Amino acid sequence: MDIRTTITANIKEAQTTLEQASKRIASGQRDDYTTSEFRQKLRLDDTLGRYTHINSVLNLAKAQNDSADSTMSDMKNVVDVFKTKLISSATSTVPDHTRDVIVSDLKNLRDSLVDMANTEVVGEYLFAGDMKSTKPFSYEKDADGNYI
Repeated sequence: MDIRTTITANIKEAQTTLEQASKRIASGQRDDYTTSEFRQKLRLDDTLGRYTHINSVLNLAKAQNDSADSTMSDMKNVVDVFKTKLISSATSTVPDHTRDVIVSDLKNLRDSLVDMANTEVVGEYLFAGDMKSTKPFSYEKDADGNYI
């Protein structure tokens, strides 16, 4: 059983127990309950909150991982096309006007790679490391003409 299934089962169990305790307390028969039952309700409230938070964090992580996997696969395909075009333009039999078209295609592929590298999921850039709110790649050039 994976961790998501376990946490989901624990959430459901905690919710059921919490609902039962809340109904008993709300029924007005508070004199029939011990302090330990009230403590149990408070503990269950806390546990349910923690499990709910863990579940939302797991859902976010899954969405980010799925998106990263998909983006990396797309980037690999673009790099493969890039290599093929680059190799085909390296032969001496390719006319200049065809090379110009290939250069334009390579620039478009480069731009696609930069766009993919700036993929966002839930307001966070996937490939930005610890600086998730900062766009990791741009089209700006430094003083040497290299892209930043």
